[in-house]
Amino acid sequence: MRLFVSGGSALGEELYDEFKVLGMPIYEGYGLTETAPVLTVNPFRRSRKGSAGKPLPGVEIRIFHPDKEGIGEIIAQSPSLMKGYYNNPAATEAVIKEGWFHTGDLGRVDADG
Repeated sequence: MRLFVSGGSALGEELYDEFKVLGMPIYEGYGLTETAPVLTVNPFRRSRKGSAGKPLPGVEIRIFHPDKEGIGEIIAQSPSLMKGYYNNPAATEAVIKEGWFHTGDLGRVDADG
């Protein structure tokens, strides 16, 4: 194997370090089923510990109602965003507002984007 990709939940710093010690690059990304499924990924050969990477082409990420540290709800627009939940318009309206998908996840955008 030449590299690993991590998704599903935040990658712990210890695990990231263990892969580095083994000489195996690991790339973390972020997405949800509703976003089909990837929104961000660390650039090839520039993976950073503690980062879910940068938005893919065509994806826009914003932080909704950030606090003093810049942490707030991650919201996204993407051409791969779902149209809605099957036969459940109320659930769709609860998460897609003005074209933005409200993930329910907390995050921040750092100086590197």
